Amino acid sequence: MKYINFLPIVGFFSSLTLLIFFFLIIGVKETERLRALLYCLLPFFVFTIIPIKLIIKKIYL
Repeated sequence: MKYINFLPIVGFFSSLTLLIFFFLIIGVKETERLRALLYCLLPFFVFTIIPIKLIIKKIYL
């Protein structure tokens, strides 16, 4: 279960890569910025929530 500690880091770097790709390389239209931002931050949120749930489950078992 050591991989749980690395999941938020993986999520951060994948989100950072998507942010650089969408906002600096491609360029996002003004009307689609919020949608693109949420899409880019999704890996960080998912890879942060999953370890928290697993850690809580491990503590209470």
